[in-house]
Parts: sequence; structure tokens; C-alpha cells
Amino acid sequence: MLSVIAWFIRQLHQDFKCVQKEVSVLQNTANLIQLESKTANELLLLKISFLEWRMEGEKNSFHNRLKKQDNEKSN
Repeated sequence: MLSVIAWFIRQLHQDFKCVQKEVSVLQNTANLIQLESKTANELLLLKISFLEWRMEGEKNSFHNRLKKQDNEKSN
């Protein structure tokens, strides 16, 4: 009877080790996914910032051209 209990305990211990390894792998995978998401978010924010900068530059450039044309017409 004692040997059967010991066998079950050994099996539980092995199962626990397997579960512990799987949890560790899942944690690493979750950390990688989180890091990739954070990096992708930062990249999108940079792209948005760049596009806003370009749009502001184009708007200012457009207004400058209009002012220049108005000045040329009035001269």
C-alpha cells in the first residue's frame, strides 16, 4: 500500500513539474506578446506624429504660398 501511495506522489510531482514548465513558457510568451504590442504601439504613435508634422508643414506651406500670391497680385 505504501508503494502505491509513493508512486502516486511521484506522478503528482512529475505532473507538477510539467505544469510548472508550461506556465513558465506561457509567461515568456505573454511577455513577448506584451513587448511586441508595446513596440507596435510606439511605432504607430511615431507614424501618427510624423504624419501630423507633415500635415502641419503642408498647411503652413499652403498658407505661405497663398500669402505670397496675394502679395504678388497686390504689387
